[in-house]
Amino acid sequence: MMIPREQSNVPAVLNTYTLVPKASTPEVDTPIATLPLSHYLWVIWKRRWGISIFVVLAATITLFLSLRITPIYEATATLDFDLRVPTGIVGRESEMMVADSEQFINGQMRLLQSDSVLRPVAQKFNLIDFTKRATDLEPISPAESPARLGGLRITRVHNTSMLLVSYRSANPRLASDIANAIASSYIEYTYRLRITSNNTLATFMERQLEQLKAKMERSADALRQFERGMNVINPEQKTSLASARLEELTSQLTPAQTDRL
Repeated sequence: MMIPREQSNVPAVLNTYTLVPKASTPEVDTPIATLPLSHYLWVIWKRRWGISIFVVLAATITLFLSLRITPIYEATATLDFDLRVPTGIVGRESEMMVADSEQFINGQMRLLQSDSVLRPVAQKFNLIDFTKRATDLEPISPAESPARLGGLRITRVHNTSMLLVSYRSANPRLASDIANAIASSYIEYTYRLRITSNNTLATFMERQLEQLKAKMERSADALRQFERGMNVINPEQKTSLASARLEELTSQLTPAQTDRL
């Protein structure tokens, strides 16, 4: 059974709110509290024992590590390239200059690190056995493997044709000797390359001259056989005979003119 809801005659009241702007209050800069210098000094003085212990401990550890670390010395040898000098002595190379300097310098840097340059130095200073006792060198493998020196560093001086050959070692005298030895080995190797190239070129030219000489002799024999078969007089020989006859007549003309007078 549903009971009807009684209808109220009381009107509904709505709550209304009105926003009233708050009067703006001027902002006041609050001063920042600053601590005097004496406060910092007081803090340092209060923590003086901890700071002193830390400084002594850090200095002791640094000194201990410095004494334990082996000093490494680096020696540098300088190589200067004259790009205006011909690359060869005879042949076309004697007239050619270095056109691309960047390519030439990069090639020489690779050549300085090649086995042909480093192996004589490794054999001279016995670096194969020395690698077992030192850690700054990479072990050099047997003869069929290329030699590598871990302490070697090749750099180029910017905008120049100079190369710096640097070597690092725990022994300063050894570092200096190896750097100079690598530079000397490179110079000797390039000289051997040029000498071998020039000897090969000279041998090739000698063979070419011998072949040309033999070809000329065969051509001369063929020409003489042709002249004999055709009964032809050599124009050069005829000219030489005429010249000799003219000289003889000229020499006889002067006495004849004298006798006539």
